[in-house]
Amino acid sequence: MRYSELRAEKLAIDSGAVEAANKTLVAARMKRSGMCWHIESGQAIPGFRALQKSGFLASAWAIMMEKRGDAANNNFAVENLAIAA
Repeated sequence: MRYSELRAEKLAIDSGAVEAANKTLVAARMKRSGMCWHIESGQAIPGFRALQKSGFLASAWAIMMEKRGDAANNNFAVENLAIAA
């Protein structure tokens, strides 16, 4: 790595930010006592957590539901997802 060049440009040279994001978004939600996950749900939870924490869950959910159609929209509410995430 070109540490001195990266420091001069004030760029990150460590993994602290990524590790902190993992702890906040993934580990805190998925490593609770008694939890076990299937591949599909285990891959979906971090995405929803990231959307919730960034404040984009409602807009992303509206886009997803728009693509699913009216019948699917009646079964899902973004408020319920925010609690689950």
